Amino acid sequence: MRCSKLSRVTIGNKVEIIGSYAFFDCRKLASISMPDSITHIGDNAFNFCTSLEDISIPSKVTQIRESTFRSCINLREVTIPNGVTRIGYNAFDDCRSLKRLYIPNSVTSLEDFAFTRSGLIEITIPPQTTSIGFSAFARCESLSRVIINEGVVEIGSDAFLRCSNLRQITIPDSVTEIGGDVFSACKNLQYVTLGKGITTVSYGMFSFCTSLSKITVPDNIRVIEGDAFTYCTNLTNVHLSNGLIQISSRAFSGCSNLTNLTLPSTLQAIGYEAFSGCRNLKSISIPDGLMEIGDRAFGFCRELTEVSIPESTARIGYGAFDYSQKLTAITVAPTNQNYSSLDGVLFNKERTTLLNYCLLYTSDAADE
Repeated sequence: MRCSKLSRVTIGNKVEIIGSYAFFDCRKLASISMPDSITHIGDNAFNFCTSLEDISIPSKVTQIRESTFRSCINLREVTIPNGVTRIGYNAFDDCRSLKRLYIPNSVTSLEDFAFTRSGLIEITIPPQTTSIGFSAFARCESLSRVIINEGVVEIGSDAFLRCSNLRQITIPDSVTEIGGDVFSACKNLQYVTLGKGITTVSYGMFSFCTSLSKITVPDNIRVIEGDAFTYCTNLTNVHLSNGLIQISSRAFSGCSNLTNLTLPSTLQAIGYEAFSGCRNLKSISIPDGLMEIGDRAFGFCRELTEVSIPESTARIGYGAFDYSQKLTAITVAPTNQNYSSLDGVLFNKERTTLLNYCLLYTSDAADE
């Protein structure tokens, strides 16, 4: 319903339901008074009420439904009563003037896009909230402080994507599932603590977090998924604990300030381009037990000087060390059943196929 001149509304004490789209696109509506008799506010009820500045949700309402306050761009204050259990899809999307909001302990679910593009500066997720939906806080560019309490189980993909002012995050031990790109492009994120409940660092989880300089991957992590830390260009200190089995494709690609890395003894596979473009990586310790090095895994690692391949490695992918111009020696354990080396050159076991020839490094060679 579009009432283009409506600016103030007072709803009588006998009204119990505000229907879907009831005040949709009432762009001059600045004030609405709702009685405690209201038990239900329909989806899109105040969508595009661009002049609305504050709202107090009646105490008997238990859900904030889809797009209820979407694009209320001047909404500054919202009171959510204890008793609300669900904040729905797009509920406060594009509420760019909303700086602070108290989420009561009764809320169990923050659904997809619930606060996308809002002006929130800080937010605390209460312990009764078990799930944070897809893109729930994505593109909240002013969001600098997030507290996720113990009790949250699932954080959806893109949940905090491009929260460019977020500086610190702690994942509680209760979290067991995290979607992809959760903190991608949080360009000021500096401090991360990973909880004990997760077994993977998810796809793109910290990609393009260009202020992140150190990370400790705890021993409950089994897999670092693809692009997890790609283009974390200030990452210099990475501690990988025992328990890690797989580093997937492009996991650390483009981490141009990473200089040294010790891989844990439990590691079995390095995916394609996992460390490609780590141009300042000088040393890498490949553990006994590693079975696979993917295609171009260490391509363009221009400061890498030598690599030792253990007995266990059964596959070295195409171009695994391509364009690593300072690499002067690849040494293979004599007991390896698939590969051999001679004078720093990588061959198949029978030495009938030359797989990688290391240039003796000179300034001319570096320019080739």
